[in-house]
Amino acid sequence: MANFTVADDHVDVPFSVAPVTGAKDVEGEDIPADGITTTPAASDNEAAVSIVDVPESTNPDTGEVTPAGKALHFGAPGVAHVAVDSSYQGNVIKHSEATILVTTGTLDPNSVQGGDLVIPGLTPDA
Repeated sequence: MANFTVADDHVDVPFSVAPVTGAKDVEGEDIPADGITTTPAASDNEAAVSIVDVPESTNPDTGEVTPAGKALHFGAPGVAHVAVDSSYQGNVIKHSEATILVTTGTLDPNSVQGGDLVIPGLTPDA
């Protein structure tokens, strides 16, 4: 899980979901990539972070085309979790999540120290 802190007036940020690769079953056999499905990204607090469509655009100076995609839009201060699940044969094999703290534009998020959750005996995923 990744943690981010952004101001409520931050510009929209494009994002994508990396494909799942290298998945194997318990016998060491490769799981075919075309058998893995990924749910669309979702936010649990759309007032703080919503997912918006970004249309294809062309830079008028360079002619470079940016394909259509998705972006995170930041709104009211609060906490949102943006998550996607990848599944194989109906079973979730990968859960990816980002926790995003949206603050007022007047707070310096780098000034806040401590407040971390400590869970002895558990090792965070890499």
